[in-house]
Amino acid sequence: MDEIRYFWECDNQIGTTVEVIYDTNNPDNAKINTFVEMWFLPIVIGAVNLIWYAAVIIGYARKYRNRNQ
Repeated sequence: MDEIRYFWECDNQIGTTVEVIYDTNNPDNAKINTFVEMWFLPIVIGAVNLIWYAAVIIGYARKYRNRNQ
């Protein structure tokens, strides 16, 4: 097993030219410039935060409404 495995299938084959984004001060931290590579984790974290904040706001609204009745 000399290959790196990911959770999703990679569209690029060995030898394919790809655009890589990296910090010149830290070239070991590089990413292939694809939508999934760049935006998957921020979208998942943002969606979880939106669900969390909605649950907190609904909980406080119910608590406030029940206290005023």
